[in-house]
Amino acid sequence: MELTEDFRKKFVKRLQGKDFILYGGLLELARGKGLKRLEVEIVQIPSPENGNYAVCSATLEGEDNSIYREVGDASPNNVNGNIAPHILRMAATRAKARALRDFTGVDMVSFEEMGEIEGVDDKAPLTEKNNSAGPSRGGSRTNRRSKSDFPLCHECGTEVTRAVYRFSTNKYGRPLCMACQRKAAAG
Repeated sequence: MELTEDFRKKFVKRLQGKDFILYGGLLELARGKGLKRLEVEIVQIPSPENGNYAVCSATLEGEDNSIYREVGDASPNNVNGNIAPHILRMAATRAKARALRDFTGVDMVSFEEMGEIEGVDDKAPLTEKNNSAGPSRGGSRTNRRSKSDFPLCHECGTEVTRAVYRFSTNKYGRPLCMACQRKAAAG
């Protein structure tokens, strides 16, 4: 699928030389292609007995009645530290992202399917620029930040402050701008 430059700026992140699409971008593409229904079913609830391993199944239906099913999993071993308290939601997001990728024909892995990415500060926004900016812990790093140093909203791609990023990842399991947090709270 050919993606416009504007779409790529908003929804595609380059990390360690590879492109990753954000879940919000997949959702936007699917809506444009005729997404009719996207549902998640919990297959396994995380618990101490199963190593806090969550599994969800997503079913997507297009307006043409095509059906796509995918599975997503998450555990403390395959998510970054900020997401660890939100294992079940991450498994659901990964399942939906995989179904959305199949439906839209996007051959990039979604950013949300990734776990820890080596060399990237999990408290910092994940961009190629940050990855190459030098040591993320310790070491010297300039205090000046460019606009691209801010994290992006998981849903709409809007830049968010670090405080909003921390709050929304703790509450919703993903970075959300204030408008998308209001939508998540209402929905």
